[in-house]
Amino acid sequence: MTTDPVRPDRTSPAAPSPTGTIVVGVLAVTALGLGLYLLLVRPPPAPAPADQSGINERFGKLESRLAGLEQRLNGPESGHASSSANSTAAAPARPDHPTEVAMPAPAAVAGAAPGPFELSTNAELKGRLGRIIITYPGDTKIAGARTDIYRSGSSGKVKTEFGNVAAELVPASYDVEINGHKVVGVTVATRSDARVSVGVLRLHGSSNTRFDILEQGTQVKIQTAFGDADIGLPAGNYDVKVNGQTEKVTITNGEVTEY
Repeated sequence: MTTDPVRPDRTSPAAPSPTGTIVVGVLAVTALGLGLYLLLVRPPPAPAPADQSGINERFGKLESRLAGLEQRLNGPESGHASSSANSTAAAPARPDHPTEVAMPAPAAVAGAAPGPFELSTNAELKGRLGRIIITYPGDTKIAGARTDIYRSGSSGKVKTEFGNVAAELVPASYDVEINGHKVVGVTVATRSDARVSVGVLRLHGSSNTRFDILEQGTQVKIQTAFGDADIGLPAGNYDVKVNGQTEKVTITNGEVTEY
């Protein structure tokens, strides 16, 4: 009699495949190697680039402030100091007393046509100033002749003189008004004399005879006198009006014109 084999209650698990085990091991080793590479070998990420435009703007402001500070330290007499972003040299020390730069005195030059003044050097003058000179002919009564000096183009008086004039002034252009007639653009230069061309109009008449001195060809009155009088005027042409009648007169530099 044949006996049937005993049937097991549970099915036994299948043995793992050797190939699968190898694959899993390779994957594990690869993952471990990648982790070590990321941790030890790969360089850290580069920082985010800074805002270059912002840096340039701040650098420009800093450079401007440094240039302004250097200019204030050096002062206006040192000239215009240049600054550079790459310069590291210290600014030169400012001297206690700036060196005076002597301005060369100009040679003699004629004034504007028709020669209202003449500019010439004066070796006796020192320093920076120059002079305006007005000298009337001798033996004339011009003590009351008035001269007003203005900076050219300005209405503010710089100086007022009577009679002969030797006015010391800083180098510049001036307008010189003599007894109401203005000579414009008289140049004052260092250690030089600007000699204005003037003469005298000598009037003859009784005490009740009125003379009006007018700008030539106009009714602009510059002086009025009664009877005998000496009128100092810049060289040039004028009109003299007497009792409604007008005549032309010419004033010559350094001379007396009888009328």
